[in-house]
Amino acid sequence: MRLSFPKLVAALLVLAGIGWGISKTISSRKEHREEEEQRQETTRLEHSISGMVAAHNGVIDWKKELGNKLNLDPIYTVHLQGVLIRADGRPLLFYASVDDVKQQQDGNYLLVLSSSVDVRATIRLTLECEPDRAREVLGQRGPELNRYYAVIAQIRSVQKIAHEVPSGVDTETGDSTSEIPVFATNGRVLDLMYVGAYGLARDLD
Repeated sequence: MRLSFPKLVAALLVLAGIGWGISKTISSRKEHREEEEQRQETTRLEHSISGMVAAHNGVIDWKKELGNKLNLDPIYTVHLQGVLIRADGRPLLFYASVDDVKQQQDGNYLLVLSSSVDVRATIRLTLECEPDRAREVLGQRGPELNRYYAVIAQIRSVQKIAHEVPSGVDTETGDSTSEIPVFATNGRVLDLMYVGAYGLARDLD
């Protein structure tokens, strides 16, 4: 049976519609599967981090002790000393990116990491680290998102060292409108876990 031209066009349109519907269904299922996998990975990370924190009696909400970041009150060294070098001796949880790995003469290593306090300050962590943990970090390669870790650390000292890139620049004069202080801390790693992009999101909380 030969179809007339209008009927042929209509049939093609129906087939195209069916094809589009199938494609949309497949795409929707793929997105749903990816979202579910992401949720499962986030749940796995949060469970593992909770276990790590519990094992060391770590402090997770230390940033709250520095006041409301929206008030933009300045952070001084004494504030961080009181929060990070704790009277109760408890370590803290940081979400931090690895900047460098150094080997010391005694065979141990130093991890150099960056972590955000909030919009008001950045912390540069220099932490003693056992060789096995350092090798774990060295084995993780790739872009910056692949260098984020959840770190349980005991902090021994805090010192203000510099200012980072200006947080605002006058477009006419080029002068900085504000600067972000950087605080250098020293201590040691008690535990760490690779968390990737999850760590970046939590670091910026």
